[in-house]
Amino acid sequence: MRRTDDTCIVVNPRPLAVEVRAKLVCDRRVMIFDDLDAFERWRSRCLSTAGVACEVAAVLREIGCDRMRLPREIAAAIERLTRLPVTPTAGELARNGHAERTFYRRWNRVLPLRPKQFLDRVRFLHALRLIEQLGYSTKEAAALAGYGSADSLRAAVRRKC
Repeated sequence: MRRTDDTCIVVNPRPLAVEVRAKLVCDRRVMIFDDLDAFERWRSRCLSTAGVACEVAAVLREIGCDRMRLPREIAAAIERLTRLPVTPTAGELARNGHAERTFYRRWNRVLPLRPKQFLDRVRFLHALRLIEQLGYSTKEAAALAGYGSADSLRAAVRRKC
């Protein structure tokens, strides 16, 4: 088991994995791999893939927003987001030295999507890119995009279709 930031990575033993998921899922992402080879494939792909910059740009285009015209605090948060390999939670996006509530109020004043909706859209587009362009499996794409499981990704696809 390896812990990186708020992610817990478990390789193999399913009974142990279920136990770990039950104990940690409330405040951490838990990623479970069937064997060490699957983990290594994920890790090597993770290191070689770009972050979510193109998905962030796509969502901003969809909502008709020019990043250059955003207030400094919101633009800085979006800039940090573009450098991340995995889409963060809304709370993680808001962490920048100011209160979350203040950040959300400022965000909602200038953007038509709430932070969670924006991040959900980025996460969804990122997963689709990983599957369609880079050939990842649904399970791998879900883990890399920040979904809790492949089932959550499948549910997101059903909602979008």
